[in-house]
Amino acid sequence: MTDAADRVLLVKPYRDHWTIPGGVVGHNEPPDRAWEAREELSLALPSERPLVMSWLAAHDPIPHPMIGFIFDGGHINDPASIHIDADELEDFAFFPLPEATRRLHHAAAYTLPIAAQARATGVPRYLSYMAAPGPVLKAADTASFGQGCSGYGPIS
Repeated sequence: MTDAADRVLLVKPYRDHWTIPGGVVGHNEPPDRAWEAREELSLALPSERPLVMSWLAAHDPIPHPMIGFIFDGGHINDPASIHIDADELEDFAFFPLPEATRRLHHAAAYTLPIAAQARATGVPRYLSYMAAPGPVLKAADTASFGQGCSGYGPIS
């Protein structure tokens, strides 16, 4: 989700870092419905198109692999229409893409610029992450779902 100036919406849960709006899907809840974002932000979002699908290998402290999705939440024309759920979020703000990326944690920081590129080109992306020691996350990146190439990305 972006504002009229194309700045990225991030939310601040009660943790050390900002994150992309959304969360964990519930039992039998389809990921493309963005219920969590609606609950957290009180926004009526359109049915989003997929931008990124990712797989993250199990790593400390996460004992199981994770599958993630980023959908295009569209543009928010009136930021005053956002009302955060104070039980779940501390704050929200819009940031230019480079600053938003710096505020995110590891995999999301690598994935956000790829999601922005997918939004601009209309070509969704698939990423497969293998955790590595230090601040580098290795990713096999495909140009679109079902077509492959490989690459690596630093996490800052």
